[in-house]
Amino acid sequence: MKKAWVFASPLILLLAFVQPVISGELPKEGSFSYKACGNGTFAAIAMGEERVQLNYEFYGLILNDAGEGFLHLASTHSLGSVHMVKGVYAEPWDRGFHVYIDPDGDKVL
Repeated sequence: MKKAWVFASPLILLLAFVQPVISGELPKEGSFSYKACGNGTFAAIAMGEERVQLNYEFYGLILNDAGEGFLHLASTHSLGSVHMVKGVYAEPWDRGFHVYIDPDGDKVL
């Protein structure tokens, strides 16, 4: 048993220090372009003649325009609302919650 531990200890230490280098980290800032496709439900509520409240729930897939990289092939689930005054989105135009899960299981909230 002692021989197995002597062999396993350096291997465990090696994996502990090499794994972060192999997997790397995503940049904390940057930009990218994407397309989202999916399905959702939308409910518009007219508030007089000038205002409209739009509530939505959306399930879909994100495709990074580069064909790889950040959020490529990630699933998404969004729940939120948009308020419009005289046909123009009110600021902030989108209030909601969005969850993106990439193929590796990483999440962006």
